[in-house]
Amino acid sequence: MQFSKAFGLVGYVGMLIGLAFAVLAIGGAAGGHNSAIWFGIAAALTLITAIVLIAGSRGLLTSRPVRNRTHQDPLQPEVTPEEEAWYEDEYRPQDDVQVTQARDRPSDG
Repeated sequence: MQFSKAFGLVGYVGMLIGLAFAVLAIGGAAGGHNSAIWFGIAAALTLITAIVLIAGSRGLLTSRPVRNRTHQDPLQPEVTPEEEAWYEDEYRPQDDVQVTQARDRPSDG
């Protein structure tokens, strides 16, 4: 699991490096420098490699079954039964008919 996430992180760092090469290529071409073509080639190769790493990371992450919710999203904490009950009471009314009738009622005005 961590190995495939590392692929994605390296891909995003590579994306930033590729964008820097692209900026150098555009700047070099605008200034008429001979090195612009090499920066362009470096940008293309770096960006292609970064996209392959990001896509490969995503493919590895989705190919394995998720054992628990923490593996799926480590930033989202587990929900306790009390929190789930509170959410259901607060945001999901038990009587959907009243909600539908209140929504469909014409307004006075």
